Amino acid sequence: MRMELPPAPAVPPDAFLTSPRDTRYIMDEGRRDNVQIIRVADLATIQDAAQRKDTTRSPGDDWKAYSRELLHSFFKIQQTKQELALSPKMGVGLGTSFELDRRVCVLCGGVGDGDPALCGRLLNLSANLWVHVNCAMWSTEVFETTSGALLHVDRAIVRAAGVICHLCGRVGASVQCHKVDCNVNFHLPCAAKIQTAKFVKDKTFFCTKHPEISPEVMVTSLEALRRIYIERDENAFLSRLFDYSDSCARLCLRIGALCFFQVGQLLPEQLKTFHNATHIFP
Repeated sequence: MRMELPPAPAVPPDAFLTSPRDTRYIMDEGRRDNVQIIRVADLATIQDAAQRKDTTRSPGDDWKAYSRELLHSFFKIQQTKQELALSPKMGVGLGTSFELDRRVCVLCGGVGDGDPALCGRLLNLSANLWVHVNCAMWSTEVFETTSGALLHVDRAIVRAAGVICHLCGRVGASVQCHKVDCNVNFHLPCAAKIQTAKFVKDKTFFCTKHPEISPEVMVTSLEALRRIYIERDENAFLSRLFDYSDSCARLCLRIGALCFFQVGQLLPEQLKTFHNATHIFP
């Protein structure tokens, strides 16, 4: 004979399963009222609420009103860090005065190392002849190899000697518009002043008459913070150096930021006093 068990009592949805080991059963009645019962299903919700509470910020002293000056301050910090980090490696001084650096670019006529975002540093072309890295690299005849060598810089200088800049009217304009039958020429600093002019990634330039250039192929910065040098015949360079008509006393050897003025002799008793803050001698 089969007996049927009575049906189990209905369990309300807010009921909780307890264990005989539950510590609440060993508490007195007063402390049991202070126990907070949390459902397992509510643990995730409580944790998310705690995280939102921690990350919620109220307006206070650490909040600033947005302004143009505040935005430019962040750009200025990044620019200062970049100049301090890269300028010593590239041999570019920060704000060198005219009295200390009288080297002149044979193309644009600028004195001393230029702004890295515009003309860039000076590269030695020949005996006492210098050219800015961007003035040479963006010239029509010049192209750069994978190793950083600039070829045909001498051709660009010869042609630019008789070409007048379309903006300033001076000779030395080596940056020509790449469009066919467009004979507009500029110095590199003059071309950079024109907001609608376009510098393309393949080192070509287009003037304002040709607006059909896609923005995707244009460069966003002219900075050339990498190893770049002018390809030349070193033997011919040395021969021109020794045949230089000017006095040899006015020449010096420059390696990056180090200038070598004159060969001397260092005696043993001079080992401790052969330099000061600016020079190494004799």
